Amino acid sequence: MIVVNTEHSYQLIARRMLTPPPGATKPVTVDDSLLEELAEKTRGDWLNATDAALRVHGDYLLGTCKGRVTVAYRITGYERTELSKLRFEVEPALELTHVIGAPQPKGPWKRGEARGIRQFATPNPTQVATPENLSKGAIANADLGTWKRYVLDAAVTIMGAEEPQREPAAAWLREQWEASIDVSGVHVGSRSDGTIVVDVPAGRDVLIRTISAEEAVE
Repeated sequence: MIVVNTEHSYQLIARRMLTPPPGATKPVTVDDSLLEELAEKTRGDWLNATDAALRVHGDYLLGTCKGRVTVAYRITGYERTELSKLRFEVEPALELTHVIGAPQPKGPWKRGEARGIRQFATPNPTQVATPENLSKGAIANADLGTWKRYVLDAAVTIMGAEEPQREPAAAWLREQWEASIDVSGVHVGSRSDGTIVVDVPAGRDVLIRTISAEEAVE
């Protein structure tokens, strides 16, 4: 999963999303031209990454603003620009509809993340339709209309028009995002199936010890 900071470009688009059409008191959907503009701003250009890193993390792309997810895309491809920047090809990630409007993964942007992009292993999104996750607000078989509605609702929340209405929707996924540590560029996280995922900068030595159940309890 790749998360990008679209703080400045997003707000201009969001204001237009929230402008009611003639004769209406509030917007009821998002115009397709604004969705195209949102995709264009979210997909790049970003700091370059290696093919190896993209093979591991290049499955989903989340835009963020003011600490919340603005939109969720599935990455279908990418290109490198003449300025050695990264530009993604994307399509709506209907299976991640429920994370739109939720707090961004790994918390607020930290010092040193000024380039506005972070990468990490994606928690298993296929579990959105399990009874446990549905009870926490995840969506089964979300369609494009629902995805658009969440994009609009996120704009309402992020731009301060309303308090967030869907905090529980991404609770199960947020728990997985937060069940991790970051030490000098090394990230250790866990997926919902119990798999431990370790991201290590290239060239760094790693020692992994196997301990007994008794040691783990201690």
